[in-house]
Amino acid sequence: MKLNRRAFFEKSALSTADLAAKAGVVSLLHAGSLPQRASSDPANQVVVITGAGSGFGYRMALTFARSGYRTYATLRETRGRNRQKADGLRNVARSESLSLFVEELDVIDPRSAKGALDRIVEREGRVDVLVNNAGVLVYAPLEVVPRDVWDLQMATNVYGPLELSGLVLPIMRRQGSGLVINMSSRVGRVTIPGIGLYATSKFALETAVETKHYESTPQGIDFALIQPTAFDTDINRNARRIYETFSLPRFNSERPEGVDFHREFLERLDGNFSGNPTRNPQEVADLALRIVETPRAERVLRYPIGDEGELSSVRDLNSVHRSVQRTALRDSGYGDLYRD
Repeated sequence: MKLNRRAFFEKSALSTADLAAKAGVVSLLHAGSLPQRASSDPANQVVVITGAGSGFGYRMALTFARSGYRTYATLRETRGRNRQKADGLRNVARSESLSLFVEELDVIDPRSAKGALDRIVEREGRVDVLVNNAGVLVYAPLEVVPRDVWDLQMATNVYGPLELSGLVLPIMRRQGSGLVINMSSRVGRVTIPGIGLYATSKFALETAVETKHYESTPQGIDFALIQPTAFDTDINRNARRIYETFSLPRFNSERPEGVDFHREFLERLDGNFSGNPTRNPQEVADLALRIVETPRAERVLRYPIGDEGELSSVRDLNSVHRSVQRTALRDSGYGDLYRD
């Protein structure tokens, strides 16, 4: 299977400032354009969601818009492969008279991300909530993963969300408030054979988001991580197709002595992770809304959700980590910045 997204790697050599200068886009730091405080009225709050064409993102977009928020559902290629999804969101917005707007945003293309946020800020003057939802899941034995697939996995699940967070932080600082919600996973805490590539990206995201949490909380800006188990979304079905059309043929060609074993562990992977999860993605959308509507003093950093049996290990790890991390921060002289 050809993963043709190399344009990103050429563009990523440019800094955000270079891209803004070259594109002549609206400055996100325009001094007179941003209100200083968030309103408690959802109609005055702006929510931006990535990967809103399906799964969690689609349900989040509808949930926030139906709750009265000015909601920007972003997805890539709105005039191409995702045109039908974009039109579907617009049709729902019209039929229900929702403040729901569709923007094109490719999370691994800095120019696309910067342009989309500039358009939103030019129109709204603020961003109150960013939901970094877009992601990709690749099944593959790690011994045969080529560099470009590593790059795609990390760019989509780590670099893109972090760059978007960096773009909204100056806006949120001027407002004196803001919230960035990031979609992690159960396998941002534990790993399973066959999805080590995906788990690596989520482990990295967890660490980076926690660091941003400590750095940004004193400035009035919160970060949160949602850690789902398996839900009925397209990401699992897409991952199976990638495995069958890309990973397994490559393994068959380059490591024929191991093919039988990896076919067997794919079957186990299907049963354990991606078979036919029945949990409704709406649960995650409802959780995202609850996080936004939770008073700031009561928010926590991590929110596991899903199958109770699978969540026990995640909750145990979160609890131990919280205690160890608190001690590490205190010993380093940053204990006053820590808030669970």
